[in-house]
Amino acid sequence: AASPLAIAWEQMLLALVAGVGTYQFCRRVLKVGRWPATLVAWCSPLTAFFVLWQGYSLPLPVAWLPWILLAVDKAVRTTRWWAGPTLAAITGLTLVSGHLDAAGQVLLASGIYAVWCFIDQYGKAWLSGRAIRAALAVAAGWALGFLLAAPYVLPLLEYTQTGGRITQRGQGHEERPRVGLAALPETVLPDIYGSHQAGSVRLDADPINQMESAAAAYTGLLATLLVAPLAWCSRRHRSINICWAVLAVISLAWVVDLPGVVELLRMPGLKMMSFNRFVFVASFAVLAMAATGMEVLSQGALPRRWWFWLPIAVTASLFVWCVYRTIQPPAALATDAAVMKALQDRRV
Repeated sequence: AASPLAIAWEQMLLALVAGVGTYQFCRRVLKVGRWPATLVAWCSPLTAFFVLWQGYSLPLPVAWLPWILLAVDKAVRTTRWWAGPTLAAITGLTLVSGHLDAAGQVLLASGIYAVWCFIDQYGKAWLSGRAIRAALAVAAGWALGFLLAAPYVLPLLEYTQTGGRITQRGQGHEERPRVGLAALPETVLPDIYGSHQAGSVRLDADPINQMESAAAAYTGLLATLLVAPLAWCSRRHRSINICWAVLAVISLAWVVDLPGVVELLRMPGLKMMSFNRFVFVASFAVLAMAATGMEVLSQGALPRRWWFWLPIAVTASLFVWCVYRTIQPPAALATDAAVMKALQDRRV
């Protein structure tokens, strides 16, 4: 398009795809009320991953995440003829929408979710005729989706083989280092180590830039620490809450350097992806659990539990720590401030 207004229209369509998909997932899979689903859908395109990567092609496939999870859920749990073609269409759209690396991670998340769907739906009867038909429908949907996207994917894969970055990744080179547990606070306080905006300094505790860090998993302090934990009060959501917890741990494993999972992510094929960006799955998991938590609150059936004090204590501890940091800045920031003051004094 010749006009830069196309960028604004693109972002609006991106928000609509992500928001409507989140609403449909909350209503059809989580089966929560209209208001919890609406509030979560409204917040979905405003999460940090979409905000930090605004204007790039990376978030475009991520907008299809709720849609592909919904399609996988229906393909596993129903034998209707449209489930497989729907999954194929959304898989194809995910692959051709933008960054192929992000599309692969969306499909990886849908694969983990599909495993949970089979366990939850069929349990020990996973060799039954219905379970086998469901597995074939899911596999056929993914395969057909790859075939639909083949005119875009195959030339791109052939082109990338000549790139220096792909060659280095194949040899085991890791462009973006793992941070460790120091990255975890960024999921609830994205600017805890600063940013690259004017008037802010990015500290050395997290050497990579903010959009490549765990800050991209930020979904909201209250949503993560107060509303989402209430999802465990819903008995009918216990199973899927375990799925969200597993997905969140896997998606954050690379940035927090979780032993065992990091080695799995270094396997051939998987190591070609940038798993520091996989944190968008943790963000969606928090959104899903927040929708369930708001459903529990809306029903007014909230029993008292001793563990309610844990998220409150974590939130209060973060508040105290932030107040302390305003009085006692980190050593790196204090040193930089002292150097700048000395330079200004010399100029005077």
